[in-house]
Amino acid sequence: LAAVVPHSVEIGGVRDAARIVGELHAELAARREAGLEDNPPVFLFLYNLGRFRDLRKEDDYGFSSGDEEAATPPKQLAALLAEGPPLGIHVLIWCDTYANVSRMLDRRAMQDFELRVLFQMNANDSSSLMDSPEAAKLGVHRAILYDEGQGVAEKFRPYGLPSAEFLARVKKQLEQRVHH
Repeated sequence: LAAVVPHSVEIGGVRDAARIVGELHAELAARREAGLEDNPPVFLFLYNLGRFRDLRKEDDYGFSSGDEEAATPPKQLAALLAEGPPLGIHVLIWCDTYANVSRMLDRRAMQDFELRVLFQMNANDSSSLMDSPEAAKLGVHRAILYDEGQGVAEKFRPYGLPSAEFLARVKKQLEQRVHH
């Protein structure tokens, strides 16, 4: 996909996550201070969230020394989730189990994901993610798009990866859009 889009793309691994999140957090602060809501969008994709230990939520019991603590990578990620979308910074996360999601993100951060895609899972995990056990009833090749803001759940059939021909067509269209 990175070869298809005409925009700059940085691909990093687990060890790069804290640095990349820190850079995006700095961009978020700059956009917030400048009041820039029409900057080009930035997307952060985190694939297999459970592997990113540096981003795991911290146990916070509300104790503080009165000084503003330095923003740690988990706090920076939480800020990106909460404040990023209106300023054009979006985070897309894939995670394999609800247990891993809950280890990585607190309840407040979970609420910042207005759109969620659920595949077949147990009724408890489904209820935790969309207030309904519907994902437990899904077949193997079905998913649910849950829009928390609208309170709507729509079943759909996911497709496989796009073909090389389709990606080439998309690349050509995106390049034409950039040059106009």
